[in-house]
Amino acid sequence: MKLSSWRNMLIAKALVEGQALDGTFTYSKINEVSDYHGEQCIVVKTLDPDYSLLLGDVQVIMSENGSALSHLAILAMEYGKTIILINGTTAFKRKGRLKISRSSEGISIETE
Repeated sequence: MKLSSWRNMLIAKALVEGQALDGTFTYSKINEVSDYHGEQCIVVKTLDPDYSLLLGDVQVIMSENGSALSHLAILAMEYGKTIILINGTTAFKRKGRLKISRSSEGISIETE
């Protein structure tokens, strides 16, 4: 299922340099840190600082709410991780795989 293509949804330009763009990843939609079970990407409602505990393990954090100056976004930049701010995280299943592609037109995210 192709969700859509988003433009200008990366929280900060520096986060574009994260190593996780242009790839296929396992993901999990979590509500708290204890819900994490080793997926490469997490889908969260907001950029809660508690998720900083997972920055050593995850490659991508997708969030519905947050800002470039949030504690988690700044730490993610230091770790070289990617944070993508999107609308409609409810469209994601609880677990699955997704493909993230970046082009000059924006970011394309497809779920499998």
